[in-house]
Amino acid sequence: MGGLGKTSLVRSIYRSQELGGWKRAWATALRPFKPEVLLRDLALQLQNTIQEDPAGATTGAQKKSISVMNLQELKEELARVLKMKRCLVVLDDILSTSEWELVKSCLYNAGRIIVTTRENSIAKHCSVEDKNRYHLGGLKKDAALDLLYSRTIVKKQI
Repeated sequence: MGGLGKTSLVRSIYRSQELGGWKRAWATALRPFKPEVLLRDLALQLQNTIQEDPAGATTGAQKKSISVMNLQELKEELARVLKMKRCLVVLDDILSTSEWELVKSCLYNAGRIIVTTRENSIAKHCSVEDKNRYHLGGLKKDAALDLLYSRTIVKKQI
């Protein structure tokens, strides 16, 4: 279900100082879904934070520009960059298992991957272990009204 605060919750984790030196990349799946766009976005973010691999090869101008890489080249570049540093990768608003399947193969070296989705079946597909999934439920009617009252000028009658 949309509007529950999934993205806001994950954004607070993503921005957390507790992650210390972890590199981070966030990409929202746009509609229509194009894996090249999502992977290019991740690669550009990570390229800006990781300049050299242990062998001394750069991810900058000496390599083919990420903006013109095809899907396979983007997958290879992401896999290479993710090997260098611990990274948190967020994939926001994944709407199908096929979207996940198209991008997961190049993310296996990421330290952690967080996927937001509206569908429980997609969450189960992304991670079979229950402990790795968090279901964000909606507010009960009374809690929703209390929140509305607390955020507006209207004062609740006691």
